[in-house]
Order: sequence, then structure tokens, then C-alpha cells
Amino acid sequence: MINQNDATKSIREKETIKGTKQSLGLGVGIIFNLSKTKKSDSIALNLFYQNIDAGSLMTKLNHNKVEINTKDVFSFEVVYYFNLAKAKN
Repeated sequence: MINQNDATKSIREKETIKGTKQSLGLGVGIIFNLSKTKKSDSIALNLFYQNIDAGSLMTKLNHNKVEINTKDVFSFEVVYYFNLAKAKN
């Protein structure tokens, strides 16, 4: 907790909350090869849906004044794949 009047008198507290959640997620993606050879670098574009509410555990922390909701979240991911294999001539 931060003392607004004197930062040197601030208090540090460590909290641990444990929990288990089950999740059902769905991901859809597409991969683009960057060249026409078999061994090329590629880029993947992925869209994910998660229905787990991991924020419910964070909301239980004593110093958290904001309700955190992570249920029904869509996320987008861009992945670059490097191909380290040498192409045969």
C-alpha cells in the first residue's frame, strides 16, 4: 500500500491466491508462406476465443478495488516462423 503523504512509509504486502479453472477455447488461423519454396519462413494469423474468467481470482486480492473480468475474450495473434533448415539445390 502506498502512503500518499510519505512514500518512505509505504507498506509492501505479498498476497497469494490459488485457484483452478476449466476452460474451453477455440482458435482459428491461417498460415502464409513467404516464398514458393518448401522450406521458407512463414507468418501465421490466429484468432482465439476463451471463455475462462481468470480475473475472478485477481478480483479477490485485498488491495484490488476494480473488478476484473476476462470471460468471453477474443484475442488476435501474429506469429513469425523462421525456417532454419538449409534448402537443397
